[in-house]
Amino acid sequence: MLLAAPSALAASPQIEAQVETANPRFGDTFGYVVTATVDGSLVDSARIVNDVAPFTRVASTVERRSVTDGVGHITVSETIACLAAACLEGRRGVAVALPRARVVAGGEVAVAPRVEVAVGSRVNAAAVKASEPAFRRPDGLPGATYGVSPSLAAALFAVLGIGLLAGGAIVLTAPFRRERSGARRALRVDERERAVRLLRESATRNSEDRRRAASLASRVVREPELARSAAVIAWSRPEPGPPDATTLADRVEHAGGGGA
Repeated sequence: MLLAAPSALAASPQIEAQVETANPRFGDTFGYVVTATVDGSLVDSARIVNDVAPFTRVASTVERRSVTDGVGHITVSETIACLAAACLEGRRGVAVALPRARVVAGGEVAVAPRVEVAVGSRVNAAAVKASEPAFRRPDGLPGATYGVSPSLAAALFAVLGIGLLAGGAIVLTAPFRRERSGARRALRVDERERAVRLLRESATRNSEDRRRAASLASRVVREPELARSAAVIAWSRPEPGPPDATTLADRVEHAGGGGA
């Protein structure tokens, strides 16, 4: 008989409901807990209905299910609050009933006892009846204050905007400037290489060709001493010979980094 007692008690579902705060105030959160016991074999299929109107759920519902000695236990925890006039019923101290929770298990229904909540007011009756409501804080807004003067801030933003525009222009034009600089460097390199090539070729030609090649070299090299040497060969009274041309070609080539 003792072994059969738990199964007999768990055969019919039972349900209870309670609130964790007796007299919450308007806007306060409080717990609403529904507990039910059912046959252990029905704990997963049992369904609890626990509407909280006219109160409002302010957090996710937490549900726990377990079985002990063949008896299933279901606990549903809610966090609710009175956030609308419907849960005040128009008069201070009037209790508002929550919808009766119920559990459905194995075709049977059990209904929880009535649960009432008396929502307390945050103000007294005199304050409610007053024609001019009293506030804990001033109802007027203080004058605006600034950490930085608006005119100074506007000037700083204008300068910043100009700076950003200038920076953007520099960034956008940088590729074109690099391209022109590279073209100039390439032109200088090409002129130097051309001068070296003409000097070497002039070694097998007449002195006039050697003078012209030396004159070109004096104009394209950047080194002052080398330019003077090339000019001397170009305008010297003795006719420049093939060694003069080849020696100058080697100097121009090495000065340009070609023979390093």
